[in-house]
Amino acid sequence: MNKITLKTFSTSEITKKISEILSVELESVCSANELKIPTKHGTGKVTTIDFDNGLHLALFDFKLKDSFTLNFLKGNAYPLNFMFCSKGAIIHKLCDDAIHYQLETMRSSITSCPCEATQSLTFPGEQHVTAAMISVDRKVYTELSKCHGDELPKAFTDAINDQESEQAFFYQGNADYQLTKAVKALFNLDLTGLEDFVFAESALFEGLGHFIRNYKENQNPERFRIALNKYDLDSLTHAKTILVGNLNNAPTIPELAKLVGINQQKLKKGFKNVFGKTINQFLIQKRMEAAKILLTQDGSSIRDVATQVGYSNQSHFSSKFREHFGMLPKDFIKSVDVSQLRAEMN
Repeated sequence: MNKITLKTFSTSEITKKISEILSVELESVCSANELKIPTKHGTGKVTTIDFDNGLHLALFDFKLKDSFTLNFLKGNAYPLNFMFCSKGAIIHKLCDDAIHYQLETMRSSITSCPCEATQSLTFPGEQHVTAAMISVDRKVYTELSKCHGDELPKAFTDAINDQESEQAFFYQGNADYQLTKAVKALFNLDLTGLEDFVFAESALFEGLGHFIRNYKENQNPERFRIALNKYDLDSLTHAKTILVGNLNNAPTIPELAKLVGINQQKLKKGFKNVFGKTINQFLIQKRMEAAKILLTQDGSSIRDVATQVGYSNQSHFSSKFREHFGMLPKDFIKSVDVSQLRAEMN
């Protein structure tokens, strides 16, 4: 299996062509196809789903003994392709090889090729590749061009509106944690039931949204670009655990940085990038959630609860509680049947 020629970017055609070359039957459920790589060619699988709304998904997760290339013939309008590689690398050539790049681990790309030019994807042999590709048929799926176009860079807006794929578009950048997480969810899809296709489409939309947001943020020169490796992610998760376990006496940011073994800047920026909140915002949220539970317990006064979640000043605690829940702690106690809640908890 060295080269496969395709007329369109239909993801179902990708799996069908590969199955023909390998003489392997496809496992199909509605518009989803799964192809398992025969052991003589390697290990892993290719999964594709074609949705009626013009969105297409291809998931590559395999290790092949020999490299192979998907060649796409010119002549038809190409989709706008969103790609992310979480393991290994893919070589992508487009515009008759005028654009040639390698999509490496933890990198994403958004591309479009003029319809009169060729493009290809090459998967190296003896390398475990895990990558996702979302293809958007701009003639069918027009939602991207209908709203918020003025919030995006003009080049990207032009690419979205280029339904006939007359122009080239190329972007490659680092993927952030949220995009990585969204793509990982795509690989965890289960397509054994009807409801699974609803979840799959929802996951696809979420992934596409993160692609666009990640691209948009990477265009901002003022944005702090931060690269997180596995050690950093483990350290940030550890920091989160420490905060949750020490609500009444949370460490300062310098102390927390020392405890988890990363510098303060990476801790602050990385924490917000990964968990979507600053350390202070996260800490307040967890303190308020804990306070709400503590207020339902027998013998707990507002002052006691404030102390237990890290507030020495009761007035300050009450103010934060109102900001978070829209009422003072004393009003919360009055608004619910605390005795019933306590009974249920016991």
